[in-house]
This record gives sequence, structure tokens and C-alpha cells, in this order.
Amino acid sequence: NRRRAAKFYPDMRTYESAKALLAKEELDFIDICTPPDTHLPLIRKAVENSWHILCEKPLVTNIGDLREIARLLEEPRVVFKPVHQYLYSPHWQAVADLCETEKINPYFFQARVLRTGANQGNREWTPGWRTNPGKSGGGIIVDHGVHLFYLAVSMLGQPRKITTLTQNFKHNYDVEDTAVVLIEHERGMTEISLSWAAQRRRIEFLLLGADSEILVEENRVALYKNSDEKLLTISTGLSSNSTHQNWYPPLLNNFINKIIHSDFGSEKLQEALTATKCALGAYLSAKERRTISLEEL
Repeated sequence: NRRRAAKFYPDMRTYESAKALLAKEELDFIDICTPPDTHLPLIRKAVENSWHILCEKPLVTNIGDLREIARLLEEPRVVFKPVHQYLYSPHWQAVADLCETEKINPYFFQARVLRTGANQGNREWTPGWRTNPGKSGGGIIVDHGVHLFYLAVSMLGQPRKITTLTQNFKHNYDVEDTAVVLIEHERGMTEISLSWAAQRRRIEFLLLGADSEILVEENRVALYKNSDEKLLTISTGLSSNSTHQNWYPPLLNNFINKIIHSDFGSEKLQEALTATKCALGAYLSAKERRTISLEEL
């Protein structure tokens, strides 16, 4: 990987490990894009050195580590930003704008994610981490479910209870390839279905309000209200690729602006803690075959 990096960026310094890099470089922020089980020590190091933090989801893979992160960032001295890029997609921005302009208060959120299998990680370094319980803490719930959890919370408020069923229908994974998750929120409910056992890539969202319905299907966002239809076309589909490069500039701009203005608010930390707690609660529910109150975690 370092040889490849040098080929593309000859002047860039590369290191054998995060530890070696952190010991030598003077940093303004750290961008944590390693598997979830490696996040905690990097976040701890960043807090110790007052480096701002950009971190991939989910934060961690167990509740003990999650509580430690909450403690480390309890009195923020750094800007913390989770990489919750779906919030910055043109599709979700259109949904948020419609809810505001049309005064829609959703009470039901439904999401469906179909994939043909788990994406491989970097082939030079633990490529199968997404399907290794010790690395990811689970399967498709960790990989895709977390995105849907923070979207649901942004619309329906804090989650209270979660119920989950998981199965492995198609792949020889040590984790689930299919899951159904039900969440009770303070203002409604969410139904999520996820599968790596499908024949095609596809994502669909549905939000229901008292007199409105918003449907998101790949390249379009449709509003149905009082028998009228309003259709918005998005240039790129939700499943057109796995990188979604155009979703990141607004996310990064928000992070940079928070650093410039010393905005150490805890809103985004709470968003990340809640989404991770939903994932951990979902797995506990599937394991114990019962509904989990998130207050238990």
C-alpha cells in the first residue's frame, strides 16, 4: 500500500503504522478510516493530543468501548465528526428540504438495502474484515444498518426499543447476510431490511406523514401529498457506486467550519453514539431473540 501511495503521491510521507505516524507528525486532525475495532486507541490518542477527529462508522464494536469514547469526549476540547455521509447525499438533502418546506412530520420510516455480497476491504490488508465478527462486530447491520439508524433518528427522534432477526441465507460468512430491524422511536417507528443475498444492488427509502408520502428510489425522490405528485430526479443513483465521492465535500466542509469556529458541540458525537448503540442493540436482540430497550446498553 505504501508503494502504491508513493506512486500516486511521490512527495507524501508514508508510515508502516498509525503509531509511527502519530509519533512523528504534527497534526491538526486525524481521519480514522480503519476497521471499527481499531478506533478506540486512535480516538484516545487524538484526545490526548487535542487533534480534531473525523471517524468512520460505527464508532466501536462493544458497549464498554462506546462508554469510554463517551467519557473521553464528555467535555469536548476537539471537534468530533462521524463520517455519516448519507446525510449529505443529494437524495437525503431533498428529503430534508421537502419535510421542511411541506411541513411534513414523518411517523414511519422504511428502508431497504439490497446487495449481492459484502464489499471486500483493501486487498493488501485484512480484506475480509466486514465478515469477521472479531473485526466488525457483525455483518450487514454494521456495514449498512448504521447509515440507516442515523437517518431514522434524524427524522423520528431518539430510539427506545429495537427488535431484530438475522439469517445467513447465501454466503459462507461467519456473520449474517440478511437482517430485519424494527425500531420504536419517540415520534414513530422504523422498519429496515438488509441483505447481502440479493441479485442486484438497490436502496429504497419510504417516509410516511399524516397527509404525505416521500419515496426515494435510486435516481428519484417523489413526494405524494393530497393526491398530488412532485418528482425530483437525482443525477446519480444511491447504488451507482460504492464510493459516493460527491457526498463527502459538504461533510468535510462542515467539519472544517466547525474547526475554524471552535464549535466543540456534542451533537454529532451523540449522533454517532446513538447509531452505534442501535447496532449493538440490534445484535443483542438477534442473539437473545427478544426486544431490547436501548436503556439497557
